[in-house]
Amino acid sequence: MKLKYLLAASIVSLAATTTIATPAFAQETTSSVRGDVTDQNGAPIAGATVTVTHVPSGTTSTQTTDAAGSFNAAGLRLGGPFLVEVSADGYEIASQEIGFLTAGQAQRISVALVEQGQTIVVTGARVRSAITLATGPATVLTARDIAGVANVQRDIRNLAARDPLVTLDATNGNAISIAGQNNRFNRFTVDGVAFGDPFGLESGGLVSSRGPVPLDAIGEFSVETAPVDIQQGFFQGGAINTQLKSGGNRFTFLGGAYYQNDDLRGTRARELTRVGSFESQIYTAQVTGPIIKDKLFFAVTYERTRDTVPSDVDPTQLGLTDADISQINSIASSVYNFDTLGVANDIVESDDKLVTKLDWNVADGHRLTATYIWNESSLLAGQTGTGQITAANPTYNLLSNNYTQGAVNHFGILQSNNQWSDNFSTVLRVSYADYVRLQVPIGGNRDFGQFLVCLDPTNPTVAPGNSASQCSPGQQRLQFGPDISRQANELDSQSLAIEFAATLKANNHTLKFIAERRRQDVRNLFAQRVSGAWYFDSIADLQAQRANSLDIAVPLRGGIDTVTADFQNNSWTFGLSDTIDVTDTLTLVAGVRYDLFDSPDRPFFNQDFLNRFGFTNTSTLNARDLFQPRFGVNWAPTDRLQIRGSAGLFGGGSPLVWISNSYSNPGPTLGRVQVNRVPGTGGAPDTFTITGLSLTPEQRNAIGAATLNGVTGGTGLPQSLIDAIRTAGTATAPTNAIDPDFDVPSTWRFAASVDYEANLGSFLGDGWNFGADVIYSKVNNALEWTDLRSVPNGTLPDGRVRYTALAGQDINGQNTDILLTNTEFGDSWNLVARFNKRWDAGFFLNGSYTYQDVSDQNPGTSSVAFSNYTNTVVGDDANFSAQGISNYQRDHQFRLGLGFDGEIFGENNTRVEFFYNVRSGQRYSYVFNDPTGGAFRPAVLGVQGRSQRGLIYVPNVSSPTADPRVAYAPTSTSSASRTSS
Repeated sequence: MKLKYLLAASIVSLAATTTIATPAFAQETTSSVRGDVTDQNGAPIAGATVTVTHVPSGTTSTQTTDAAGSFNAAGLRLGGPFLVEVSADGYEIASQEIGFLTAGQAQRISVALVEQGQTIVVTGARVRSAITLATGPATVLTARDIAGVANVQRDIRNLAARDPLVTLDATNGNAISIAGQNNRFNRFTVDGVAFGDPFGLESGGLVSSRGPVPLDAIGEFSVETAPVDIQQGFFQGGAINTQLKSGGNRFTFLGGAYYQNDDLRGTRARELTRVGSFESQIYTAQVTGPIIKDKLFFAVTYERTRDTVPSDVDPTQLGLTDADISQINSIASSVYNFDTLGVANDIVESDDKLVTKLDWNVADGHRLTATYIWNESSLLAGQTGTGQITAANPTYNLLSNNYTQGAVNHFGILQSNNQWSDNFSTVLRVSYADYVRLQVPIGGNRDFGQFLVCLDPTNPTVAPGNSASQCSPGQQRLQFGPDISRQANELDSQSLAIEFAATLKANNHTLKFIAERRRQDVRNLFAQRVSGAWYFDSIADLQAQRANSLDIAVPLRGGIDTVTADFQNNSWTFGLSDTIDVTDTLTLVAGVRYDLFDSPDRPFFNQDFLNRFGFTNTSTLNARDLFQPRFGVNWAPTDRLQIRGSAGLFGGGSPLVWISNSYSNPGPTLGRVQVNRVPGTGGAPDTFTITGLSLTPEQRNAIGAATLNGVTGGTGLPQSLIDAIRTAGTATAPTNAIDPDFDVPSTWRFAASVDYEANLGSFLGDGWNFGADVIYSKVNNALEWTDLRSVPNGTLPDGRVRYTALAGQDINGQNTDILLTNTEFGDSWNLVARFNKRWDAGFFLNGSYTYQDVSDQNPGTSSVAFSNYTNTVVGDDANFSAQGISNYQRDHQFRLGLGFDGEIFGENNTRVEFFYNVRSGQRYSYVFNDPTGGAFRPAVLGVQGRSQRGLIYVPNVSSPTADPRVAYAPTSTSSASRTSS
């Protein structure tokens, strides 16, 4: 069918079709309109004037077509609508509104001008989707989409959850895992500036518990897994990019209040009954508008959150009574002059955000933006976990053992977008970030130390000469005082980034060059146990100030300030890419990104470490680099079919905290010992053991008695113990170090996507968008932690390597030398099938299925080097993590969304949405316990801290002789084994 329009000219806009996963270069903060101008015969028109106007703000960009009739209006504001006007001498003026633009996505249009006084016939064929320049799977949400997302908690992570490759881990602060990767490997940006966790301690990967930006301030949100854009870097999981709203020529006001409490929720979840009070209050307000019409605009958004939820565990669930708690409170107050602060019944969270943005249209094609963001959040943390309900000796943490966790953030961004000519444009961005992390013990007394008290009235009976360090079976324990990781814990970071990008269009090539400099200054004080971890075997011992053990770390070179790690983490980035429009339907992208790390500060030199291993502990990221090639293709063979592919290396993004471990724990800063009481027998006095110190029995017993008798807390340590630790020096102090041959972590990623718009007939209709994504990732260099003080000592009967302590080291000591090194093991497959349909009446339907197969070696679940070493299962070699299925794999995920978005009551929009997400659980393994030497260096495996992490040996039972390592007793036993298997 043909429709005749009495128009002098026309613009055929290749408008983008909204799908469940629309690709974009969201690291960029602007968009562009590009295309060709021809006459009615298809001949290019040179010298035509193309004016692109952002209607809400009046921002304009004027271009002149080249000899091929091509133009490229870059650096445009996001959103829309936009009005495109094209004029040329001797031709009628053409104009058309082209809708909304997204970040980094070039809207391609075709313009046909006719001579003055003539008409043109326009076919009524369906409009084709634009060829987007990005190539990896991605999800893009506009401001309208965001407003319609069911998001009761107003959490930005719920936006990310719409991407088929995203998993939110409810057991880890709703951490975002993308494509089966560690949540710490993601990059989060706001207006192109890194806004993720600058150090790597926040479980969710954001700069604060809920993120720094109110939802109402977001104009566009995207998640990408394999972008070709060379500006996308420092990640191996995914890139989460947020673009802020800007003001326009109309004043707008938005206000909202969101309230929930326990009356608005159910009382049961399957077999569980909900108890405790719950209340959530969220208030938001936004004002936007012009300061000078068509010139200067503002947008201000504020959000305030106050949440109260019940604690996970009530003391009664552990069999504790009010009398138990009151008794310990009374002793702590009367004997130690310390307030335990009792029980934390509720978890209180506060979060405040403010975003202000100014946009200045300096001149045609020249725009300046200035943004300030403030975010302050705090949350009560350190409560008793649900695992204590089934523990052998359930332990409850009183309020003084909890802490305030949070962050205070200030961000400033200044960006200049300039279209210098029809073919050349630049972006210059300067940003500053100030981050202070809150880790403050409730009550504020960091010096008292952590007290753990067994609630046995008196010491349980123990064998003569054995240390009384265990409660009676099933007996509860109470813990109070600042926990071991909050006794000295301060972190702040200041970052300055200067980023420059230049784009040059030359015929069918679009060249981009980037140069970036980032400087980060870090001050990190993290010293565990500096006020001590005290254990009391009974209530009577607590009353008598008679501790049974102390685990203590002492600064070796003076006060606690000597433990502080001050260092810089800097980088240079350079990149070059070429986007080639081979045809109107085929686009190729090729580029390279180069990251060079610059860390001028070194960890404190440890001579004893050098003596032990022949290399120093002072290695850093300095002068290490990463060369990252990127390739992509976009092809639209028909109006309905689009095919995209990409390949590239993605690297960096590893949490700074893992690098910081070598600065915070170089060995010469802290000396750690364990003092233990050995009860005397037959009326003999108690004796004592002190690990890691070479003392005579008389010295050991004198210092032990002075330490564990007459206890007053961390400030009451005897000077004799402190002097003995400092005299011993750094010879046995635990050390963290980086492998001198360490390589920057990186992953090869290959992605392919297909999108097809189907017509399913007269009943189901046209406009059904079906798509599929395939992503394969192969580890180039990943991370691993190993203990250099554990050395091979033979082979166990099942073939495992057996370890013991390094020669000259205390086999019963707990100290380690943890080395951060590399592994090349690991890969993953992510497969996605998706569909999307929107009807003219306003109804919509979409869904997706995701399959994952992910393997790795060390999942890196902690911020502490020793914990990353111990928090993994081990196989044939207990000093290295076992290789296998990743912690982050979720085999199957299904998503379904349906709803209505349209006008019901006059011109007022109504949106109703249902969103359903279900996924497989986390895989697990069966392990055995090696109890032969306690929790640290058991006699069988022989490595520190992994006594309960050994994968069980599964023999081949196909026949009595199938497994040479297994000897069966009678034949009946072998037959029974085969039957049970």
